[in-house]
Amino acid sequence: MQIRGSIPLIWTMKPNMQWSPPVVVSNNFDESFQAAKIHIKEGNEEYQKQYMVNLIDKKGSQQKIGNKFTELLS
Repeated sequence: MQIRGSIPLIWTMKPNMQWSPPVVVSNNFDESFQAAKIHIKEGNEEYQKQYMVNLIDKKGSQQKIGNKFTELLS
């Protein structure tokens, strides 16, 4: 089974008319870590073992989220 969802970090993206609005990732790593821990725990309870795959763009504004996600899972 494949599950697709948002990256479990604390981040914001203000909507505007740009194709790719700027992303702001919270500087509070512990807050993001705790949120991700809960998110992953709930997924494990529902689906058992999970594998995380980072498919986010490795450039532009989304790179910030991808880098933090990688840091979070390391």
